[in-house]
Amino acid sequence: MVLPLVSAIITTYNNKRWLGRSVASILRQSGVSVEVIVVDNASLDQAARYVREHFPDVRVVELPVNRGFGAGNNAGAKVARGKYLFIGNDDSVLDRNCIEEMAAVMEKDASIGVCQGRISSYDYPRTIQSTGLFFNYSGVLVGDRKRDDADLSRPNEIFAAGGPFLVRRDVFEKVGGFDKDFFLYFEEVDLCWRVWLWGFRVVYAPRAMLYHKGGATTRQLSEAFILTHSVRNRLHSYLKNMGFPRILIALMVQAGVLSAAGSVFLFRGKPLQSLAILKAVGWNIWHLPKEIAKRFGIQRMRRISDRELFRRVGAALPLERLLAISGFRRTG
Repeated sequence: MVLPLVSAIITTYNNKRWLGRSVASILRQSGVSVEVIVVDNASLDQAARYVREHFPDVRVVELPVNRGFGAGNNAGAKVARGKYLFIGNDDSVLDRNCIEEMAAVMEKDASIGVCQGRISSYDYPRTIQSTGLFFNYSGVLVGDRKRDDADLSRPNEIFAAGGPFLVRRDVFEKVGGFDKDFFLYFEEVDLCWRVWLWGFRVVYAPRAMLYHKGGATTRQLSEAFILTHSVRNRLHSYLKNMGFPRILIALMVQAGVLSAAGSVFLFRGKPLQSLAILKAVGWNIWHLPKEIAKRFGIQRMRRISDRELFRRVGAALPLERLLAISGFRRTG
C-alpha cells in the first residue's frame, strides 16, 4: 500500500534538549513520506535556530509569543500539505514504523478520524503510559494502561487520545482544529470529543509504538498554573461538548470534586492551589456567553448521542481515581 504524505507537527517551548531526538525519530520514519514542521512558541533557548542548523529539511514556524500547545499546532496545520497530520510532542521518540502503522489503519477505514499509538515510558519502555482514554458521565476520563497482549493485537475504539496521534487533515479542519482558548492541557481530549460528535471514530493502533519522556516542558510550570489550566479547560470542554441532561450530572460531580479538592489543598497549607481552582471556575463563568455560542455550533453538528458514545467508549469510574482527582490521593 502506497501511503499519502503525512505532515508531522511538533510545537515546542524551551525544550531544545529533547526536541532534536523527537525530530530525528520522525525523519527516520519508514514506509511513509513525512514532512516535519516545528512550531516554536517564542522559546528562549534558540530552538528555532537549533532546528534550522541541525535539520535543514524541517520547516520552522516561529510565533512572536507563546500561544500554547493548541494554537501552536493550529499554526503548523495551516502550512501543512499532508493528507494526515501527526500531532507530536517535543519529548517523544517514535519507532521507525510508528506513523506508517497509524496511517495504514486509517487508510483502510474512512470512518476513522483520529488514531493513537501505544505510548510507553521513555525511561521504562516496558511501562505503558497510555493506550487511550475512555468516557465517563461524571466528566472524569478513565485511562487504560493495563490491557493484556490480546487486546494489543488489533485497533480498538477509544474516546480520546492520551498523547501524540494522527488525524485526517480534512477532519481536523471540519471540527475547527484545536480550541485556541486552551493554552495547555485537555486539548487532545477536546479535539477528539468533537471528532466523535462530527460522526468520525477515534481508535488505538497497538502496533504503532512511541516513547514519551513526560514533563520535559511542564516541569518549568508551577503546580498552581497547571491546575488552573487543566480544570479550566476540562470544564470548558464539558460545557461545549456534553449533551443534555448528561452535562448536569457532570457539573454536579465536578462541583463536589473541586470543592473537596479546594478544601484539601487549604488543609495541606496550599492556598495557591485552592485559588487556582477558583480562578478556573471563575474563568468559565466569565466566558459563559462565548461557551454557549461554541456549544450551539458544536451540538448542531452532533451525529452521535452521549448514550451511544458511552456504550462504545465508556468506562466505569474507579473509586481510587475519584480519590486522586479530589486531592485525597496523589495521581501517578
